[in-house]
Amino acid sequence: MEDTPELYIVTVLDPWGREIRLSHTTWHEHIIINHPDVRGQLRKVETTIMRPEHVIEVVERETLIYDSSTFTGLYFNVVVSSRTWLVRTVYRSSDMLMGEIIYPINK
Repeated sequence: MEDTPELYIVTVLDPWGREIRLSHTTWHEHIIINHPDVRGQLRKVETTIMRPEHVIEVVERETLIYDSSTFTGLYFNVVVSSRTWLVRTVYRSSDMLMGEIIYPINK
């Protein structure tokens, strides 16, 4: 059986110009199942990566978390692997996550 190439439903550039991708499989077989409240929010995923309010680095997990606030006061979090630049998960939370804030850069 031949492997089929992964289909990406989101491909956008983050503030550093890195190409961040979200696979069809991750969206439909993980995110929508485990976080059904983000269903229909692909555009929000794109804009959160392209224009985040914050990017938080969690070095020990090789992860970057792109976040933006929502009109309900929750954070919309897009978790990305800092090795592959693939989206791992998307979810909402009431608190900003712990880690080093690397964006925006304070000058």
